[in-house]
Amino acid sequence: MPAYGSRAPYADPRDGLQQMKKKARFQGHFPEVGKSSEKRLSEKYQQISKAREVSAVQQRRVMLDNRLNYELETERGMADLRRARMPAFRGEGARMMGADRVAEGIIA
Repeated sequence: MPAYGSRAPYADPRDGLQQMKKKARFQGHFPEVGKSSEKRLSEKYQQISKAREVSAVQQRRVMLDNRLNYELETERGMADLRRARMPAFRGEGARMMGADRVAEGIIA
């Protein structure tokens, strides 16, 4: 009685091993060979480190801009204090001078 199934001895493929592999690859039985997980992870790590460097540069620029704006605003405020000018009273000076002129005209 001949052996069947798992008890049968190994038989070489009829087409030959190379032909069988070519057919299997063509029919999609073998997965496509791509990048290894280590290579993908190292590329991802390089992208993250480059993004961190760019982010750090952008943060430094923003901090520098904020510092310069604060310094300019402080200098402008100090200049207003030195001149004894209050921003809300800028129009009041003209009114007071006009009132002084009217008073001089009435008195004279």
